[in-house]
Amino acid sequence: MPRKKLQVTDGKKHETRLKEIRQFLLKEPEEVDFSGDEFIQKLLSPFADFPVEVTRRWAEEWREEHRRSK
Repeated sequence: MPRKKLQVTDGKKHETRLKEIRQFLLKEPEEVDFSGDEFIQKLLSPFADFPVEVTRRWAEEWREEHRRSK
């Protein structure tokens, strides 16, 4: 049985992608528009009954925790 060759990379792509993800997660809610994304709408649907203030407070607390952990 032939073995798969492992691809050796310098990790630059992975590092760049992680930075992009981190920047995205730390964005303010007003900076992101998910209105056209069907997957995101399915994820958000269970929270539709929560008041916007509660959801915003949860998001702010999450962002603040991750800013402090830098």
